[in-house]
Amino acid sequence: MTEAIATQKELLRGFGGHPMAAGMSFDADKLIEFRRGLGKAIEKQMGTIVREEAALQIDAWLDLNELNLELANSLEMLAPFGAGNPALTLATRNVSLKSISTIGKTKEHLRLTIEDEGGNVQSILWWGGAGEEKPEEGSKFDISYSLRASSYRGQKQVTVQFEEFRIVEEKPVEVRKSKIEIKDMRLESASLLAKLQKQAPALQIWAEGAEKSKGRSRFDLQQVDDFLIYTTPPSPVELRRALEIVKPKTISVFAIPPAEEKPEEYLNRLAGLCKYTLNNYEGRTTLGKLAAAMASRESAIEFGLQWLAAAGHASVSVEDDAVILSAEKPEANPYLQKELYLALRGILNEISAYRKYFATVEDVAGLFEVH
Repeated sequence: MTEAIATQKELLRGFGGHPMAAGMSFDADKLIEFRRGLGKAIEKQMGTIVREEAALQIDAWLDLNELNLELANSLEMLAPFGAGNPALTLATRNVSLKSISTIGKTKEHLRLTIEDEGGNVQSILWWGGAGEEKPEEGSKFDISYSLRASSYRGQKQVTVQFEEFRIVEEKPVEVRKSKIEIKDMRLESASLLAKLQKQAPALQIWAEGAEKSKGRSRFDLQQVDDFLIYTTPPSPVELRRALEIVKPKTISVFAIPPAEEKPEEYLNRLAGLCKYTLNNYEGRTTLGKLAAAMASRESAIEFGLQWLAAAGHASVSVEDDAVILSAEKPEANPYLQKELYLALRGILNEISAYRKYFATVEDVAGLFEVH
């Protein structure tokens, strides 16, 4: 990262970094030139590696009239956003460009005014978009963006920020909501579980962490008609993966949240699992298995393992999903340890926020809509 930044040193007032981040300062009017130069430097670093064009993950397709303060406030409940929990990317199909204007002291930003097929109009901010390829007025295109609530002169408002666009070349794919039957049992007693199992012997229960004895982990799920979510998933990613495997016709939602843990408690429990893995599996496991055992996200496990290594507790090697542990204690790195602790705390806060949202959202069926 710092090597790529260094190629643009003539544009910079200063720069520096460490294993977890890099920073720089430069005059605002150099932004576009810096972005282009940095992009070329990264391409040069990657050499002749052949790779597929990255696909943009769209979390929801909306009409422009659905972009309101209520939605923005709901999305903020999933914050803080960052590594492992990116802000949701929303999109609208078949919009047209009504007007475009430059903003900012050096005119480096754009304000797009777009209109959807229903005649709804929306203003979108495109930071640093002045030097980029833009849609032409009159053309039809799909546009993706992020949504947040902001304050301007004491008034709450919605801010829509541009992500990407694509020209519409063919008929859009029809969007159909799933016909899955959702049974909201979040207020029911856990004692009802045995009764449900007796009524439906083929019922598949998803349970992890301390409740794992009540069902199956994310890696043992199979395709069935009747699916019961006992422990609350740690994020929408795990929920989506489970639904893709099970393909259920009915979903019963208990959503029992695992006990919320502070980073210290989480790390102690992870250290215990690592010790068990060393003693019983020659130190070999996977991020996924540890995440299922902790009812957690794989990104939290990875940061936790790196923290244990930085603290000098154990040697850790992670490659893709595979984890190899060694009792050999590496030299401690207090600086990296602090950075990893902050990153882990952020992910644990994200998990907690999602589980609270899962427990309190009025229409639980909305969590399972499939497009």
